[in-house]
Amino acid sequence: MTALRALQRTLFRMQADASFARRILDGDLEAVATTGLDPEDLALIKDVDPAGLSADPGSKRRAQLLGNLALEYAAALAFAARGGTLALEHFLTSAAFHDAIANDRALPHVFGNWLSSAREDAPEWSALVRLETQLCHARRATSVRVMPGPGELVLAAGARCLELPAGTLDLAEALKGAERPRDAALPSVDAERSETALVTASPRAHPFALAELQVELLAPPADALLRRAERPLTRADREHFAREQGATTAALETFLAEFVSEGVLIAG
Repeated sequence: MTALRALQRTLFRMQADASFARRILDGDLEAVATTGLDPEDLALIKDVDPAGLSADPGSKRRAQLLGNLALEYAAALAFAARGGTLALEHFLTSAAFHDAIANDRALPHVFGNWLSSAREDAPEWSALVRLETQLCHARRATSVRVMPGPGELVLAAGARCLELPAGTLDLAEALKGAERPRDAALPSVDAERSETALVTASPRAHPFALAELQVELLAPPADALLRRAERPLTRADREHFAREQGATTAALETFLAEFVSEGVLIAG
């Protein structure tokens, strides 16, 4: 990391977290050690007017940062608000936030991990954070799957299957669609059973754009079949699956052709 980049990140951390700013200005050795700055750069910071370091009129920058994160974890945060047990601003004073900025980690992913550890008292909370953390990754995914060989089928690079506690998608939709999430009657989540969500991402307009996502619940046996298609499915694989389901290979191929036409599966 260049000295300039380290300086910029330290100033951003100071602006977001007033307690961290005070520790840096007071020469706290533990806080200073996280910055990667040399004594000359630290001296520059200490010479700056403290009012300038904390300048954020109306806390607009903090609000924008937290607002962007909240958009990606809307259902989880709506659920947390029902109990009033989570103060979103605490993220900016957390070790997770400071480590993410100092070490160039993806803030939305770090935020999801922080939410996951924030409370563990409800299966609904864990399920929602798990869902939205995975969607956060899907919006930014750049990986390319192995292309299928002749006669093979494989999930498209923009598609993935998420295994979740049963009822997670219904709960997320209920929270997002409720006019008053705090008071809405919500469906339950069954952590003893699972459901599979198919997530498909649209092509990204440019490398810095987030993909638009479509999420749908997969019913059996499509859930098991598409999970297997994360690796190339040969003709023999599909024949074996058809026998497992008591179906004909022809019927299965017709069923799979719909996913191919929708771009969920790629045919070799």
